[in-house]
Amino acid sequence: MKRRRLIGYTEGLLISEPDGEERTLLYGEDVVALASAPNDPRLLLAGTYGRGVFRSTDGGANWKPIRMGVDFVRTLVFSEHDPRVVYLGAEPAELFRSRDGGETWESLNLRRLPESPQWSLPYSPRGGALRTIVLHPQDPLTLYGGIEQGGVVKSTDGGANWKLDAAQIHKDVHFLSINPQQPETLLAATGGGLFLSRDGAATWSRLIDDYTRAVLIDPLHPENALAGPALDVGEGGRIIQSRDGGETWKLESDGLHTPMDDMVEFFVIDPEQPERLFALCSDGALLESSTHPLHWEPVHCGVEVQCLLFVDL
Repeated sequence: MKRRRLIGYTEGLLISEPDGEERTLLYGEDVVALASAPNDPRLLLAGTYGRGVFRSTDGGANWKPIRMGVDFVRTLVFSEHDPRVVYLGAEPAELFRSRDGGETWESLNLRRLPESPQWSLPYSPRGGALRTIVLHPQDPLTLYGGIEQGGVVKSTDGGANWKLDAAQIHKDVHFLSINPQQPETLLAATGGGLFLSRDGAATWSRLIDDYTRAVLIDPLHPENALAGPALDVGEGGRIIQSRDGGETWKLESDGLHTPMDDMVEFFVIDPEQPERLFALCSDGALLESSTHPLHWEPVHCGVEVQCLLFVDL
């Protein structure tokens, strides 16, 4: 079995083999999201910012575009309950679901919410962006989404109905992370700080005030969490950690010069090697650390990294 690293960047998809060989596919595409099916690592989806979704059934050797009427993809998530089900977050803000591994799609109609005409983006004329999707680890009918300049949405009936919270939480939502052992606990990274919910997004408390895009609850040790707040958009970042489920935080930027020139956009844990942790930064840099202790080192990729995926083939 060979372990491949897939990196999406502004000009394509970079695939690295274990022997060091690298090749670029989807050349010229702005690849911003990657996902693999839980039961079949040969089934891959790549979301682009401008040309929709591409699908591969041979581990990334060949790709075909999927026609679904969406140009600007923001996130892709396969279900652990049904490996043929996958969700897509789009810009303008909308949620789509596929029941056949990404071949065909249906809209779950977030924009039926009466607040949707007010959703907006500071950098785009399109109405908001569904940047993050969280699936309940035990209940396949419970879904969460984070809308940039919209708030947090939740459905408890598989997407038939939705509730929106933009009052208790800052409406500029960038990322959500869920505690797999206590799924009523979520952390939200927003433009108005880091927020914690312990009741399934019914209520939220603000933990820190700084602009934040990245947050991660460690799936194996959910008492541990990471966040990447910054002094301003895209600059002055740092990495902080909580070891008590989000109640208290301390600086964990060993190996970095802080404040950083940029900020952390995403954290990624390698599911097959969960002691490996990666931070994707706003200027395209990739950082790596062991989960304990944390010490960050640059990973030299030769491209500006936008998304990261590991697959075994």
